[in-house]
Amino acid sequence: MKKTLFASILALFSVQAFAQILSSEPAFPTQNDEITIYYNATLGNAELTNVIPVYAHTGIITNNSVDNSDWQHVVGNWGTADPNVVMTPMGSNVHRIVITPQTFYNLNVGETATRLMFVFRNQNGTLVGRNADGSDIYLDLYPEGFNAGFTAPSSGTITADAGADVAINCGASLPSDITLSVNGNQVASATGVTELPYTFNETSSGEYILEMSATNDGNTITDQMTIIIIPEPTVAAAPSGTIDGINYVNDNTVRLQFFAPNKDYIFVIGDFNDWQLDLDYFMNRTPDGNTYWLELTGLNPETEYRFQYYIGDEGMRCAEIYSEKILNYWDDPYIPADVYPNLIEYPVGLTSDPVSVFQINEPEFNWTDQSYSRPPKERLVVYEMLVRDFVALTTIRPSMIH
Repeated sequence: MKKTLFASILALFSVQAFAQILSSEPAFPTQNDEITIYYNATLGNAELTNVIPVYAHTGIITNNSVDNSDWQHVVGNWGTADPNVVMTPMGSNVHRIVITPQTFYNLNVGETATRLMFVFRNQNGTLVGRNADGSDIYLDLYPEGFNAGFTAPSSGTITADAGADVAINCGASLPSDITLSVNGNQVASATGVTELPYTFNETSSGEYILEMSATNDGNTITDQMTIIIIPEPTVAAAPSGTIDGINYVNDNTVRLQFFAPNKDYIFVIGDFNDWQLDLDYFMNRTPDGNTYWLELTGLNPETEYRFQYYIGDEGMRCAEIYSEKILNYWDDPYIPADVYPNLIEYPVGLTSDPVSVFQINEPEFNWTDQSYSRPPKERLVVYEMLVRDFVALTTIRPSMIH
C-alpha cells in the first residue's frame, strides 16, 4: 500500500514539476535552503535527450552582478567528468542535482543571491542543453519568509492552441488562502493550502490574463501571467511598394516585412511593447503564405528601437536580416567607443539572440571618400568579411561558456 501511494505521488509530481525545463523542491527556494533541482532534458533545445550522464555548469546572480547574465562563483570544469556537478538520472530524461547555494557557490558574507544560472552538457561538452532560444536556464531565489506565485508554467506569457489543456499551478511557501481568476472572473480557490492546481482550456483566440493571490496571516501576494490563444493570421497583401525589411512610411510609422515561408505565425517584439508577446503586434500574412508584415505606429522619429521577430510555436527569436544595425550580447561590449561611440545597449534580461535596430530620423553618415571611383561592375571581385576579425586593435571576445 505504501509503495503504491509513493508511486502515485511521484507520478503526480512528475506531471506537474517535470512539465517545465527546470523545477525545484522547495518551490520557493532561498539561498540557504537545500534545493533539489530537476532538469528535463527533452525541453528547451533538447540537445541532451537520452544522454547519460548529464553535467551542470552553473553560476549565481548576486548583488555583485552587473545584470542577470553576469554569473558569479561559477562551478563546473567544462569538458571533464566533474563529480561536483554530475547529475543523478531520474528516468524519462529527468536529471537531479542537490544544491545549497550559500555553501555550494561559496558565497561571501553579506552577499545576496537572486538567481541560479545553468547550462547543461554531456561529459566532453559537445552537447549543451539550453533554453529553446539558446539562452541560459535559470531558477529564481526568494527572500526568507512568505512567498507565492505561479509555479507552472514558468513563463510570464505563453502561447497555446485553441482547446488545448494548459496545466496551471499557484503556489505558496506557507499555508495560505489562494484564489485564481481569468480575465477578472474567479475560477478556483482553496483555503489553508500551499498549492492550487487548475487546468486552463479555452477555444476562443485572444489574450487571457490570469491573476492569483495568496493570503497568509493578513499578508497578500499577487502574481499575474498571460496566455495567448493564437488566432489565424489576417491574410492581406502588403501595401504597394513594400519590400522585405524595414520600410519607413512617415515620421511615426515603420512597416516591417519578413519572408518566412512554412511558418504558422509571427509576433514582433521590442522596445515598443516591452518585449512581450502582444496580439497588437501579431503580423499579417500575405495571400501566398510566404511573407509576414506589420505596421508599427506612434513611434518617436528620433528614438532608436530594438526589435526581433518571434516565430511560431518554437519561439525562435530572429533579427531582421536587412537591418543596418544588429546588436550581439557576446560581442558588443568589446567594441571600443572610438570605433563606434554611443552604441545602444543590448536589451539584457529582456531577450536573447541577435537584435535589430531601426531609427526613423537616422543621422546622415558623413562620407569622406566622395572622390573614390568604383571600377566597372564586370571587373569587381566581391568578398564578404567581418571587419572586426581583421582589425588588430579588436579584443577577442570570451567564450560563450561562462
